[in-house]
Amino acid sequence: MISLLIADDNTDFTYNLSTMLTNEEDIVVVGICNNGFNTINRYREKNPDVLILDLDMPGLTGLEVLRILDEKKRNPPNIIVISGSSDYRASITYASNIGYIFSKPVDSKLLISKIREIKESSLTEEILDKNIYNLLFTFKFNMYSKGTQLLIDSIKIAYREPSYALKTEKLMKEVASKNKTNYKSTRSVIDKSINSMYLNQKDLKLLYTTFPDYYGDKPTIKSFVNSAVKYLSHIA
Repeated sequence: MISLLIADDNTDFTYNLSTMLTNEEDIVVVGICNNGFNTINRYREKNPDVLILDLDMPGLTGLEVLRILDEKKRNPPNIIVISGSSDYRASITYASNIGYIFSKPVDSKLLISKIREIKESSLTEEILDKNIYNLLFTFKFNMYSKGTQLLIDSIKIAYREPSYALKTEKLMKEVASKNKTNYKSTRSVIDKSINSMYLNQKDLKLLYTTFPDYYGDKPTIKSFVNSAVKYLSHIA
């Protein structure tokens, strides 16, 4: 089932939209909000697969909701903006959590297809997360350390944009920006996490069998991320 939250202060619109969507067997509406504050609270409470968001709302505008929900930049692009205001739509500069933007009125069949696309892409994200976690767990990384969590982010970014895997400085700056940390400390804690993993290996057979291009020394951030991306691409 696809859980969906609707945020719009137009009661007629929300009623018609929720009625139409609940007729779909794979969609369940988990809440309807009519202001920005309520939207943020319900989003965090319900953690819906998809949020349908109006931009012109009382309290906090939809633009402010987008900014607040995007602060940690860890949410998938699961927000569909539907707004009748061209000025508000034009005010959107960038938000990593936006999946699609539509003007009112929106074609119902197109909307439903995009809702399903978002859910499908989130499942792909879950599989990627699981594969990365399993890989690092197999190598006996400390899964609770800050360095390992930042390494996971590094691998995910490089997997989506392979050129990052070959540009360590650019990748580390991107990870630091995403997590609001210092570039040097980000690089340092990731390197320590890889070093700890390497020292915990009783032999190097696992590294050799998992990463065909492994050459025997302690992996650098660049070589480990690059090898991890290749491995994940192979098993995808």
